[in-house]
Amino acid sequence: MARLAVIPGDGIGPEVVAETLPLLRWAKARGRDLDWEILPWGAERFLETGETLPEAAFTSIRDDFDGVLFGAVGDPRIPDQRHAEAILLRMRQDLELSVNFRPCAPLADGLVPLKGRSAWDIGLEVFRENTEGPYCLRGRSGDGTAVDEAHHSEVAVRRLLEAAFARAESADLPLVLAHKANVLKHGHGLWMRVFESCKVAHPTVRATAM
Repeated sequence: MARLAVIPGDGIGPEVVAETLPLLRWAKARGRDLDWEILPWGAERFLETGETLPEAAFTSIRDDFDGVLFGAVGDPRIPDQRHAEAILLRMRQDLELSVNFRPCAPLADGLVPLKGRSAWDIGLEVFRENTEGPYCLRGRSGDGTAVDEAHHSEVAVRRLLEAAFARAESADLPLVLAHKANVLKHGHGLWMRVFESCKVAHPTVRATAM
């Protein structure tokens, strides 16, 4: 049986997640072997108890579930958003959820911004590294200045790019690396070096960098 941890989150999160539960019930009624448990972690719990994501809860999510259905987090009553950081970034980083895969497709012809194109003509898939870069939460502020650092490791960069190349290879899709290596010479320079090595390892992929 597949088990899902459902974390509705904050703001619009519970409203969106509530609309997914009928789909889970529909799938289960038609023979899918799955179950789910709704977990309370979010702003309301934090404001009531001071808890973000206790160690026992994180261990249970890691060991007892096959996936997480996660709503949005963030609440104006918590200006520094410490609860969101402790929940969302903890799961991303400690579970190594580095591949953020976002298929983007218009649902109707009227939603296509390009003249003379239909919804069937548009298919964009975005791969974004999800654990490093600005999400390392390193930086400082004071004396009228503020600095946010971005950290990139070859391990995480290669993991993300290999996933993107594998997808492009299996679906015969072109692949474009969007970068700012002309300015961000160190971090995006690393991305470019790993990208070039992935191109050698996947010679059939039509890969370019822009």
